[in-house]
Parts: sequence; structure tokens; C-alpha cells
Amino acid sequence: MEEHNEQVKSLYTSDEYLAKFPELFQEDTPWKLSKIFPVLDQWFGTLDADLKEVSILDVGGGAGLILKGISSYLEDRYSLTVRKQALDLSPGMLERQKKNNPDLVQALQEDIAHTSLANKSICLLYTSPSPRDLSTSRMPSSA
Repeated sequence: MEEHNEQVKSLYTSDEYLAKFPELFQEDTPWKLSKIFPVLDQWFGTLDADLKEVSILDVGGGAGLILKGISSYLEDRYSLTVRKQALDLSPGMLERQKKNNPDLVQALQEDIAHTSLANKSICLLYTSPSPRDLSTSRMPSSA
């Protein structure tokens, strides 16, 4: 099991995954966001009415388009200020995150199991579905 975990970790830290899938399945973004927005609406209903700022951590978020969509949604719909943070094993993925989210507060090249983030510093954590081993998207292009 340990060897398998190291192989998976190496796939990302070496940017091999990014080289294999340079488009990062970005075509799935609208479909994923259409599923996430209703959950965000429910989550927002549980927040303190006086809350003006939230911190979002995107774990293994690839190009950062989901983080961008989530933050835009929360800013536009609920007038929240969003502190964007990203955590990924891949240095190349973090560069994509920074490019697509120039207002990213923090980009950490770390393992989520051993993060340097302080306890309770994140309001919402988002992570993509498990990594794919197929060369084409498995998600429908429309909801």
C-alpha cells in the first residue's frame, strides 16, 4: 500500500499527470458547477447572517476553474468576500491555479494529510472527484 501511495504521489509531484492530461478535463467545469451551486445555497443557509468573508480551500483543483466559479457565485449571489486558497501536490497545477485565480491568497504544494494550514482557518473545502485514468471525460457535457 505504501508503494502504491508513493507512486500516486509521484504522478502529481513530477507533473506527470499534467503532462498526460494538459487540458485537465476543463470541459467538465460547467456541469460540475451546476451540481455544486445548489449545495452552496444550502451551505450558505447554515452560516451566520453577519458573515462577510469565507475562506475556501481547493484541494487538488487542477486548473482552478471550479474554485473560480465557486468564488464568483458566492461573491455575486451572497456578496461575500472570498479568500481563495489552493493545495496540490503538483507544482504545475498550482501555477495553473494562480493563472486562473490571480487573487489566490495562498498556494500550497502539500499533501492534505500533512498540511500546514491552521486549525479552523478554512470555511469551505472543495476537492474534485478522484483522478481519472481515461483519456476522455466521463461526465456529461450538459446537465
